[in-house]
Amino acid sequence: MPRSRRVTIEERVSRLERPITARRIAPRAITTSKLATNAVTSSKISSDVIPALIASPDFNRSIVSALPEVLATPAFDRVVRTVLPQVIAHPVFDNAVRTVLPGLVASPAFVEAIQTANLTRAEVVASPDVVGLQREAIEREVQGPQGAQGAQGAQGVQGVQGVQGSVGAEGAAGVEGQQGMQGPSGPPGIVDIRFSGSNEQIPLVNNQVTVELTLTPIVLQANQVVKLEAFANVDFTVIQSYTVNSILSRNPEDVVTTNNEAIVQQANQTDLSQAAATTSLTWVDNPGPGTYIYSFTVTGSVTSQAQSAEGAINSRGLTATVIHISTTGTL
Repeated sequence: MPRSRRVTIEERVSRLERPITARRIAPRAITTSKLATNAVTSSKISSDVIPALIASPDFNRSIVSALPEVLATPAFDRVVRTVLPQVIAHPVFDNAVRTVLPGLVASPAFVEAIQTANLTRAEVVASPDVVGLQREAIEREVQGPQGAQGAQGAQGVQGVQGVQGSVGAEGAAGVEGQQGMQGPSGPPGIVDIRFSGSNEQIPLVNNQVTVELTLTPIVLQANQVVKLEAFANVDFTVIQSYTVNSILSRNPEDVVTTNNEAIVQQANQTDLSQAAATTSLTWVDNPGPGTYIYSFTVTGSVTSQAQSAEGAINSRGLTATVIHISTTGTL
């Protein structure tokens, strides 16, 4: 079998120097069909690849090393200066900051960051408007460093001192008077009187009636009390039983005192043709200094076998007398 001829160095070099043509590239060209076969798709990526990638220490070190360079680029700086003021000025951003900022300031990480920066949390929270300061700092241009203080100018020539006038003779000191004794405090007595009342009849409706009297606000000073007096007259016709409840209140949820008038008969007894009730209350209230609103509420209710009961609350009144008492507590 004949031996093949060895290729000389000149022939090898000539082959390397042959021009690159489409015919030579075509067998090795990268086409879309070849890329599609080896393409990275979501089905080929495992669900735990990205979390594992982010959790890798190398990924964290890459971000830490690359981020300062990215932030320092002029392009990033221009984007921040152009876009960030508009984002911060947007109402949605402002509302989001006001919503998130209280929780951020209260977080342990924020406190730790403030302590690291040698600030106190109170100094940051007590600022007039944190969001406003952030917006102003971004919208205005960065101010350059303050220049060195100039040298102090030369001191001017001191003016000529004027002629000093003669000193007058000192007058004799007057005799210091003794402090007088403190006068007695004013006598205790009535400071103010308030009244509310009416003679208008308020009839029963569905066997029940309620009226209320309210006084204008009363301002109490130290060593002052309020004497409360209230009454109401109620008449009923053709009833089996009746109940009249009266309440004195302060502001108005605080009940001061109450009273109850009632007549209850056995079921087999006949209805009363007429019945009258008078409820009255007297109370000295001492709530201390402050502003108070007193009211008097009367509620009447009846039962009747004939289902034809009638009645009404007639004359009623509420009187409040503001009294100044002595320091010993006597009126």
